[in-house]
Amino acid sequence: MLSVFDSEESLTKDYLAKIGEITFHFNELEEHICLRIWRLIWPKYKFYLLDKKGRIITGNLTFRSKAELLFSLCEAELSSDKMKVFKEIYGSILDCNRIRNDVLHSRWHIFPDRDERGGLFPTRKINIKNGSTEDVVLEKLDKYAKQILHTNILLSKFFPDVTKTNLTK
Repeated sequence: MLSVFDSEESLTKDYLAKIGEITFHFNELEEHICLRIWRLIWPKYKFYLLDKKGRIITGNLTFRSKAELLFSLCEAELSSDKMKVFKEIYGSILDCNRIRNDVLHSRWHIFPDRDERGGLFPTRKINIKNGSTEDVVLEKLDKYAKQILHTNILLSKFFPDVTKTNLTK
């Protein structure tokens, strides 16, 4: 019996790859947020100490709680000019959380067959939490993945001194 992965025309692999890319970039964003939290709490610690102690603080927090904690720490530490810039990044972080939740808390119906005119059926996403349905094209998922990656880049540029590499120095 053939599966949806066996068809040359099936977009299933493409959709799954894009959902995986969104997941990857989102997990990277969450890790970067944790690193910034840890560095703001303990500015002079070596990374191996930050990693152990930091995970105690952030390990059981939701993504939104981590983002809010980072925001609160930034409010306490940053000048008002830098905080204005960070507020834009924070808005993007929250939007990434919305995207991730919408993509990963949905049932995906990726149809491998063609309709009577020879066109591919649209891919339908059904949100598990609110029941909303939406036809989704790959380009939309690609846009989401790029948006999350861009937020990661903004966060890295805003905190250029906080990476795993230079925390070990």
